[in-house]
Amino acid sequence: AEKYKVNYITLLNPKPEFERLDKCSAREILKLPKNSVIGAFIGRFSKFKGIEFLPKIYQKGDPYTLILVGSGDARELRTWAKEVQSIIIEQIPHTLMNLVYSAVDFVIMPYIYGNITAVMVESLYFGLPTVSFKAHSTDRIIKNGENGFYAENFKVKDFRKYSLLLAKEEDLRRKIGENAHKTSRIFPTWQEHTEKIIHQLI
Repeated sequence: AEKYKVNYITLLNPKPEFERLDKCSAREILKLPKNSVIGAFIGRFSKFKGIEFLPKIYQKGDPYTLILVGSGDARELRTWAKEVQSIIIEQIPHTLMNLVYSAVDFVIMPYIYGNITAVMVESLYFGLPTVSFKAHSTDRIIKNGENGFYAENFKVKDFRKYSLLLAKEEDLRRKIGENAHKTSRIFPTWQEHTEKIIHQLI
């Protein structure tokens, strides 16, 4: 846009408009384990989302259940998911994603690019701790150990360590989740986006 002198507006991903539901009810609707700690990978099943790291991040017997929410071919990922008894949830409309965010305890995002994504913003809004790689933007919003965790690129052992820590430590999940929700306040709503666009266009 700058090269061709085209006017543009940079917008942050907005906070979601849906609200948290009761955890037990959300798990029942999604047919997820009632009493297990649940971690979630949310995103397209592609190399850009770091799916090749998942077998090293999560292993059968880990103290939490991993659910994979997304779509894509990824035949090897699907085979691995069956082996480790991971649960795949596909084709869920975005308007019902509050079911997922309400049902899980933390979110893992081994994305290989920037992490100021809709998934990050929505996770923060729902007070969910996240684990990600530093990529090129994570440290702009995540303070390690305070409102989430990130591993240096692409140190999978550290990523796994943080995931296991969140799975085992309920008090830590709660504390980081509270800080995560506070962090979400920096992100605008759709209404605030609209007002910004109108203001800059008139």
